[in-house]
Amino acid sequence: MEKITYKKYSWVVFRVAVLVYLGFGLLLYFNQRGFMYYPAMGDPKACAEFQKSGAQKIIQNGTALYYRPGGKKLVVFYHGNAGTVCDRKFLADYFANQNIAYLFVEYAGYGDKRKTNQAALEQNVRDAAEFIKGLSFDELVIMGESLGTSLANYHVNLTAPEKLLLLSPYPSMAAAAAAHYPVYPTRWMIKDDYRTNWAGRNFSGQLLVIHGRKDNIIPSVLGEQFFAEAPFAEKEFFPVENAGHNDLYEDAGVWKKIGAFITE
Repeated sequence: MEKITYKKYSWVVFRVAVLVYLGFGLLLYFNQRGFMYYPAMGDPKACAEFQKSGAQKIIQNGTALYYRPGGKKLVVFYHGNAGTVCDRKFLADYFANQNIAYLFVEYAGYGDKRKTNQAALEQNVRDAAEFIKGLSFDELVIMGESLGTSLANYHVNLTAPEKLLLLSPYPSMAAAAAAHYPVYPTRWMIKDDYRTNWAGRNFSGQLLVIHGRKDNIIPSVLGEQFFAEAPFAEKEFFPVENAGHNDLYEDAGVWKKIGAFITE
């Protein structure tokens, strides 16, 4: 039997490591949208309950919008990557109790069989922006959480709001992916990058960024990077020391901050 030398052993280990690296990299690349979008996690009965609370379901160019008229403030809301917009009924109830009109935007593939990707979701944003042109309001607040922060930012480039409220934002999906897979060239692998482009833009409105310090999905350092680059005349970064990614709404201070920002 041939004696296995240290050199041969090292070469075998190296080849196995390379194969594992390439194999997992290919898995990430070809299944990245499966890691990015989770529409199946929603409650199938949630939208029926949502509409019972007074929201009108409107189809705008194929995009499902949930609209409830109210006072002279309008909040346009973009949800995260999991579930459906109807799972955020607790937010809709909060706005309704404050007599604030709202428009909740659903994404392609969330509740229907359309493909889910950046181009499709940005079309959803354009449909929402087109819809609100026919509404009467004095103040526009655009709000987004997680994945929805990128769509909220895209909306800002279509219709400049008086206020932009973001929970757990990031400068690009490649940056968010790099936080989890630092050994891969995520910038070149990501198909739906959602990179925020502020080049040549300045906004007179207000920006509030809320981010959990214990967020292990979108680390708060990415929210801070986004905040530093955002060209808003007035902006505030509100860190939540004991919150992560999915429990921000469980913090009473977050609700107090949201309420003050929107209603002031």
